[in-house]
Amino acid sequence: MYAIEIYGHATKTEIKKLQTIQNKVLRALFGIDRKHHTELMYRELGVPTVDTLFRFRSLLMFFQLIRQKVQHTSSLSIHSVLSSYCTQMTHKYHTREKSNVDLKFNRASFTSSSSFKLFLLWNSLPVDIKTAEAYASFKKLLYEHVMLSKWKLSGKSHSA
Repeated sequence: MYAIEIYGHATKTEIKKLQTIQNKVLRALFGIDRKHHTELMYRELGVPTVDTLFRFRSLLMFFQLIRQKVQHTSSLSIHSVLSSYCTQMTHKYHTREKSNVDLKFNRASFTSSSSFKLFLLWNSLPVDIKTAEAYASFKKLLYEHVMLSKWKLSGKSHSA
């Protein structure tokens, strides 16, 4: 789905409409009966749900932004934007939390924002994924964590 990082923050009702459309398209493309369980269909086809794809792509974008690998059209750096809301932990000690985003935010309304939810999602990642040096290795580790591990579980959906 093109630009899901942007419209993935829509209301639950709108996301559910997108998910319903994706369900219908997959059933039509692969000739899957309406009575076939949706979670099983996604697992069998190896296709992410709208929510899973949104999380995956948002974390990829966040990794690029936090590492300053994205070409910016303005002189405003992502670090200055992030620091206006919260700070990334920086210290010389090698601890598990070093790669987390410190959620000591400056504005009370920030906790209901999609950015705050993205920071929580980032902080929930295992350290070995967050500390990946290269984008390709981060993407591979993230794919295994978010996409593959979800399908190996009981089929329950993870939510941010």
